[in-house]
Amino acid sequence: MLQNWNKNKRIQNCIWIIAALLGIWSLILLEQKLQPGSPLQEYYAYLGNERIQMWEQGEERYLFLPSYASRENLFYSKKLKKVEFQTLSSAHLDTIFLDTESNSLDSIYENKENKERGKIRIYNENGEQLLSTGLAYIKGRGNYTWTNWDKKTFSIVLEQSRSLLGLPEGKKYVLFANASDDTLLRNHIGRALEEALELPFSHTGKYVDLYINGNYMGNYYLVDALELGENRINVDSLEESMSRMYQKQSSEKYEIEQTGTRKAYLLPENPEDITGGYLLEREFGERFRLEMGEMGGGLTTKSGECIIIKSPNQSSKEEIEYLEQFLNDLEQALKETDSSYQKFLDIDTFSRKYLAEELMKNYDASVSSSFFYKDSDAGDGRLKGAPGWDYDMSLGSYLDWMDYDTKDGTGFTKLQSGTTSSWWWSALLEKEDFKQQVVTLYQDKASAFLKQLIEKEIPMWEEQLQPSAQMDAIRWHSMYSEKGYFPTEPENYQKLQRFIGERKQFFDKLWGDS
Repeated sequence: MLQNWNKNKRIQNCIWIIAALLGIWSLILLEQKLQPGSPLQEYYAYLGNERIQMWEQGEERYLFLPSYASRENLFYSKKLKKVEFQTLSSAHLDTIFLDTESNSLDSIYENKENKERGKIRIYNENGEQLLSTGLAYIKGRGNYTWTNWDKKTFSIVLEQSRSLLGLPEGKKYVLFANASDDTLLRNHIGRALEEALELPFSHTGKYVDLYINGNYMGNYYLVDALELGENRINVDSLEESMSRMYQKQSSEKYEIEQTGTRKAYLLPENPEDITGGYLLEREFGERFRLEMGEMGGGLTTKSGECIIIKSPNQSSKEEIEYLEQFLNDLEQALKETDSSYQKFLDIDTFSRKYLAEELMKNYDASVSSSFFYKDSDAGDGRLKGAPGWDYDMSLGSYLDWMDYDTKDGTGFTKLQSGTTSSWWWSALLEKEDFKQQVVTLYQDKASAFLKQLIEKEIPMWEEQLQPSAQMDAIRWHSMYSEKGYFPTEPENYQKLQRFIGERKQFFDKLWGDS
């Protein structure tokens, strides 16, 4: 009898232990389930061959659908069938599905320089598949925005050169998150303005709904990367010449000459013509020094302008010396009272670039991420203004620490007066020929564009983006709540229209033809 009692006691203890373990496991699952804003991996639906994860936000569950989808053409997982959820559908937009090799973004979120291979599929708004191909890699993109917003911008590189959604053919593209923009419109407006001003190689991007590993990532703006190439910035490319010369050799085998103001590779030989083409980025000094280790070449002019060489990727000492001399000669010519500077600088592209940045009241203009290019002397040979990179901090959308008045659409930007700005622009605006070209461009092209923007374009884009913006606002609810804005609020678009209206009135009075 005692033996049976001990046996029953052991069974009872085992039952208690199992129950305790099950209780702990249930708490873990419950804790995971209650995490604000998360996908639940076993709760999903298939739309054709594409998997879409359910998203849980607080007590609500959502399935975010592309423009071409409806509940009727979905196949639900067993667990999804057993729970209540809402479906929200986008409209008017194309869709990008992207998968990483690890089926995760953990490595990329850990460090924006980490890369991962993957696949990409693109569908138009009617559900027709436009593209299915491999990704050489996906990685993070951005500086301040990467570390301060949960919704991230990504760079993608295709395995083969393709045109995505009608953009100029190439391998490199960027998916802008537009997380700091309470309308999602400013990057598009900046590019549309450049297009209206006929700045060479400028064009608008494409709004898309982005899914990565089945998880809805929000409303994104797809653009082609700024790079030299036949279908991008079409000038001679030193990058191609050097790649052919060193195609079987790694640049890591060569020594680097680096100081606080210069970085160059000590290569054994150079192409016959090292006068171009180059893609250059102007940065303020602190960031230039921070990025010195990552850049493929860089220099500082006699006047202190910090220039990163974006192409060629590894610049030789001879190429850096050539660029130093060229830019120092340009700067000396800018200090003269005549128009000799036009021997080194293309007034046409610089005036168009200046006007676009000025009208946008772009905070980064002439400070950071400001691009220029130079063809070889066999071509034009002068320094030219490239399209702008990002316009999210413009037209009244500024951070608290930025010393721009967010309510004031009047006044000039720091292109002319900022402590970290390039002095090239203030020097150019003292040139009567440059200033007159800017004024003529404003009268002939910009003023009418701003009027059209206020009266038609912004209301049209607000309406067209709303279904996608509503999904984006729920997907990134915690981030938007913390920042104090949502891209679905009508007053944000009204504020943008007022800001542009004030900007137009200011420049009409200053540069108008009446």
